[in-house]
Order: sequence, then C-alpha cells, then structure tokens
Amino acid sequence: MSVILAIAGADAAERTRRFSFLLVIAVALYAGYLYVPDVHAGYASVTIHDHRGIYNSAYLGAAIAILTSSFLGVIGFYLVRGSVERDRELNVDAIVGASRVRRATFLLGKFASNLAVLCAIVAISCIAAILMQQFRGEDRHLDALAFVLPFLLISVPAMAMVAAIAVVFDVVKPLRGVIGAILYVFVWSAALTVPMTTTNGARISPFDPLGITTVTASLGAAAQAAYPKEKNDDVTIGGDRVPKSGLSAYRFGGVRWTLAIVAQRLEWLVLAVALVLLASPLFDRFLRDAPAERRSGRTLDLTRVIPNVPALRVLRAEFALLVNGASIWWVIGAIGLAVATGVARLDVVTHFILPVALIWPLERLSALGARERRWNVADVLAATPRFAGRTLLVQCVAGTLLGSVVCGGYLARLLVTGHPMAAFACIAVIAATAAAALALGTLTGASRAFEAAYLLVWYLGPINHLPQLDFAGATVSAPLVLMLVCLTVLPVFLALAAAGRLARAR
Repeated sequence: MSVILAIAGADAAERTRRFSFLLVIAVALYAGYLYVPDVHAGYASVTIHDHRGIYNSAYLGAAIAILTSSFLGVIGFYLVRGSVERDRELNVDAIVGASRVRRATFLLGKFASNLAVLCAIVAISCIAAILMQQFRGEDRHLDALAFVLPFLLISVPAMAMVAAIAVVFDVVKPLRGVIGAILYVFVWSAALTVPMTTTNGARISPFDPLGITTVTASLGAAAQAAYPKEKNDDVTIGGDRVPKSGLSAYRFGGVRWTLAIVAQRLEWLVLAVALVLLASPLFDRFLRDAPAERRSGRTLDLTRVIPNVPALRVLRAEFALLVNGASIWWVIGAIGLAVATGVARLDVVTHFILPVALIWPLERLSALGARERRWNVADVLAATPRFAGRTLLVQCVAGTLLGSVVCGGYLARLLVTGHPMAAFACIAVIAATAAAALALGTLTGASRAFEAAYLLVWYLGPINHLPQLDFAGATVSAPLVLMLVCLTVLPVFLALAAAGRLARAR
C-alpha cells in the first residue's frame, strides 16, 4: 500500500502543478455557477416535467453531483489519460522497468493518482455548489451532510470508473491514440443514455456508473408528491430551455440512501479496481522495441505534397513535424476518406463520412502547441528572435493543409459543382480547428485539453447534429455564417497561442 501511495502522490503532485489543472479548476468553478441558474434564466440544469427543485442543500447537492459526474466524466478522462505514457515521455520509463514494482502495484498507483485529481475537482464543484446556494438565496439553510453524501456516493464512484478506464486505455496499445479518444466519447454516451433505458420498477438502473437514475428517481418521487396529477417521468439534465410559462418549484428532501443503493454505488468502486487489476497483465513495463523492429515499420514521406522550394521550406518542415510518425494505416484511412468524400452521395458525406474525415487528423493536430514542451525544446526555441509569433501562422497553415488533404474529395466536388463558398467554409473550419489546437496546446503545455474540447464539440455537433455545433452539415446549409464565425475566432486563437508562448518564455 505504501508503494501505491508513493506512486500516486508523486504523479498527482506533478499534475496539480500544471497550468492545465488550474484551467480545469477555473472551468469547474464556472460550471458550478452555470449549474445553478437564476430562477429567471432561460435555461435549467435539471428538470422533472417542467419542474425544478427549490435551491436548498439537498437539491443542489444531488443535482450538481449528477451534473458533475456527467460532464466531468468526459472532460476528466482527457485530463488524466496518458499518465502511464507520460513516464515514457519524461524518460523515466527505464527506471520503472528496472524496478521491483509489480505491474498491478504500478497501475494501481496511477489509478489512485487519476482518482485523486478527479476527486479534487469534485470537491471544488461541491464548494461551488455551497457558494451558489448562498448566492441564489432561495433557501440559505446549509445541511452539510445533504451536500457531501451525493458527491461521495454519486460522483466519487463515477470518477473511479473514469480513472480506471483511463489506465486501461493507456495500457492497451491500440487505445492510446485517437482511436481510444474517439471510442471513449461513445463509452461516455452509453453511460449517459443506457441507464435511462434499463431502469427497473423503482426507476433505478442496475447499469448506472454515473449515478444518474439514483438521483432522478428521488427527484421524480418528490415532484410526484408535489404535483400528483402529473406524470413526472420526463427528466432532462443539462441546459434545458425554460418554457414561456416558467418552471414550477418543489421541495426536495434528499436522496433516501438505502443499503441497496449504497451497495450499488460502492460496487462501481470495486469494479474500477478490478478493471485495473485485469489490465495489469497487458502492461509491458515500458519494454522498448528492438531497433530492427522499429526500422521495419512502414511509413510514407507525406511532405512530398509540398514542393521543395526555398519559399515553402518552413511550411514543408512544419508539415513534416505534423505528420511525422503517422502509420501506414493512418495514411490509408486518410486516402480512403478523401476518396469517399468525393464519390459518395452528398447527404451521406455530410452526415457520416465528413464527420469522420474531420476527426481523423485529431491526433496529428493535437500536437500543435504542445510539441515544443513534449520534446523539451521550448527553452531553446524561446531564445530565438520573434519566437512568439514567428511560426504560429505557418503551423496553422500546415494543420489546415493536412485537414484539407483528408477532406480533399469533398472540397474538390464542391468546387466542381459550383459551391465554392461551401468549400471555403470547410477550409475555414479546419483552419479554426488547427488554431484552437495551437492555442490550447500552448496554454496548457499538453494535447489533452484540445482533444477533450474538440471531441465533445464533434460528438454534440456532427454526430448528434446539434444545430449550433454541427459544423459539418453547416458547410452546405449555412456556409457564409460558418465561414464568418471561423474567421472571427481564428485570430483570437492565434493571439492566445502567441500569449501562451510569451508567458512561457518569461
């Protein structure tokens, strides 16, 4: 146990000193503010058939616990994933491999570190909820136990599952990259939607790692008691619009924590530890491939798409850094997507193929901005003249070029069929994405923040077709608006990237 705690403590201390952790704390505090909207606001965070709970300790503790589990469940994964691979990047993998630490012990230490970081954010969300209760002032009587219990029994087991899945994805080699990042979005989606369809007579689902139905069943019972003539089984979580007639309020006395409910929630903690132990035989203890094996990997020189002329040599070099390390299978997939976007039916392209093409370069683009720190050359580059803005535009162009190549068939068909505005809108989306990767990578020093943010937007927009975020469909339906939005945020992202470089150079 002492070894596990030592590994967890050292890893957690290293992570909490990063700027990205402070950024997540700021986001958590702001989210706590959004979770408790004003009674006259145009949205509500948790509603039961056009009813909301009075802002007392019991209601805010339960409601914000499930909101924290739901949204930190996706953001937190990208915050803590890569804890195992980070030792390889920091060149301490050989020390770990030569030590007597067992595989299971090492991975349990990483799991405990992940859980500690996530629980720290959960604690901040709990504090934000307490402050918001006093700020909104509907019922300022503070019941500490009613606040703390939902976070302990709802959010902590949920974060344990997130921490364990992050370790498993780090250990299983095919899941370390973009495939694992995309797959987790659907895992998180299942954790949100499946519980609602697998509830029993008491409306508590046996499959509910996030604890949603545990709380909504109690909220529904309280709403039913207050409004017995209505069928209160319509639950909405996260940003539902308030009808013109407004929301009626009911008083919530808290979740009734029976032994069965507590045991069900603790089962997810046990399952999280079991997942880590089951993954331990797959951990290779940072064994490095033999030089002959590394040389046998098949790669392509993708920089040949850019002419080797003096005016384009910086762009060619940045493009080479961007695509360096891409496997032959990634290249084959990119070529297949470029062809498919040009020959398939337009509605099939915008609904299915184009979203995949826009997410395909994610792992390549996420390195923008974080590459200098990852390879420990940030101090060297910071000493060069005009480093803050010297290569930002070129890096953004290189990222735009890569994304445009993957979407090349779609761009070509739009130009040939007389829709140049739609083609320019698609290029503007790719350019804004590259600029966002630069900004977040530079500000946080890592690629995880961009991956989490972009995957969330991609899942809500092109996959679930949320109108405000469906930038794939908007290339055809509203190209001018989309292009104006992207061209507006593009210089903002580049300015943030430049500011991040200046801050690190001081």
